[in-house]
Amino acid sequence: MILLVEGPDGERQVPLDTFPFEIGRQPENHLVLPDARVSRHHARLLADNGRVFVEDRNSRLGISVNGQAAKRAAVAQGDLIELGPYRLRIAVRRADAFSRLREILEVARAMDGTLATPKLLDAIVDAAVKVTESDRGFLFLRRDGGVEMAAARDAQGAPLDETCLRVPRKLIEEGLSRREAFAINFDADREIDPGQTVVLLELRSSVFVPLPRAGGLLYLDSRSAGADLAAGNRELLETLALEASAVLESARGFEESERRRKLEDELALAREVQRNLQPREYPREGWLRAWGATIPSRQIAGDSFDIRALPGDRWAFGIVDVSGKGAGAALLAALLQGALFMATGSLAETVARLNRFLLDRQQGEQYATLFVATLHKDGTLRYVNAGHPPPIHAGGQPLAATGMPLGLIDSAAWEMGTVQLAPGDRVILYSDGLSDAVPVAKLTTDDEGLHATLAALTEPEDDVTVLVVDYDPA
Repeated sequence: MILLVEGPDGERQVPLDTFPFEIGRQPENHLVLPDARVSRHHARLLADNGRVFVEDRNSRLGISVNGQAAKRAAVAQGDLIELGPYRLRIAVRRADAFSRLREILEVARAMDGTLATPKLLDAIVDAAVKVTESDRGFLFLRRDGGVEMAAARDAQGAPLDETCLRVPRKLIEEGLSRREAFAINFDADREIDPGQTVVLLELRSSVFVPLPRAGGLLYLDSRSAGADLAAGNRELLETLALEASAVLESARGFEESERRRKLEDELALAREVQRNLQPREYPREGWLRAWGATIPSRQIAGDSFDIRALPGDRWAFGIVDVSGKGAGAALLAALLQGALFMATGSLAETVARLNRFLLDRQQGEQYATLFVATLHKDGTLRYVNAGHPPPIHAGGQPLAATGMPLGLIDSAAWEMGTVQLAPGDRVILYSDGLSDAVPVAKLTTDDEGLHATLAALTEPEDDVTVLVVDYDPA
């Protein structure tokens, strides 16, 4: 703080950084006023519980505060203290307040925004209160389509809650809608209806500092002095708005980067889980050999596939494609895959149970296509195709749909198809992401050609999944 001193010897600013702060004619005083009308030890300033008081030291002419004689009185920014021919006012170093804002901003940048956002918001309000010499400050931000009070402080740096505001909301809305700072002096602006709450708070003025870049508003008010938006003060407020917006944008940038980082971590975990759900090893020897791959259109795919050995020298394999993309589709595909291969009973019964399960959970909002089959060593292939693209059966009949997709109609039923594979037959299961990207007629059935096709699909519009099964009992 500083003490603004005006008297017969001119004007000056004196640092107010020691309490008690002695004022008088004698040289041992902190503030020496060389005039015979000033007593040797005329008055002093005291700090008590965050407030400043002026106290008369039995001087000959006494003191007055805002025109009223006083022996001891609390003083705030803007109050006028008179002793002899001198007029004193307490003020805050505005340069210091701006320096503090810039310091916070630089620290936040140097630390990549790791200062806690609430502390930044409090610091912005503290600096704004000091710069404008106000009694209270409130910071409002637009969030989630509404306006919320993000921070509130008084002149002593104590936090305030929203119940302390008690100012008509229409004034806050007006401040948010403007792009330039403005002030209301309630005792002078007779056209302004202050409302009963303003009267009860005994407010003399309010200052509104819009923060358009940050989508916010600094609202400040005072009970001790009217607001002055002369050219110098308006420039001061514009600088305040720029500095505060820079701090807020830095903090928001950090919050957004943290949100993206957490999302990336979660997606990385989801990708790992999805990879773990796919076969760790494919059968490379014996009468059945297979391989598969998934290329997600996003971070994770809404497709899923599996192949597993069953008792009785049999294999089960299948593919699931859930409508939609992203994490929700991926989770549902993984759930259906697990339920499909852990179920007992016939394939048609299993698919019917999955249909009821999907309807119960999704209420028709999401559906899935699937192809599931069991293959015996003698080449007998039994399958259910629930609305899925017919797999390529190289050397044999197509494996057409035997029913509709899952999750659409409760009463839907599926038939089980049966085909006989010949030695050397290949079955290629694929999702519609592949058939949308490459005409099925142009798909090759040799491994080299299929791998080349998949390698060319670096950014597919839909998830692409392929499972290749070779039957060779020789």
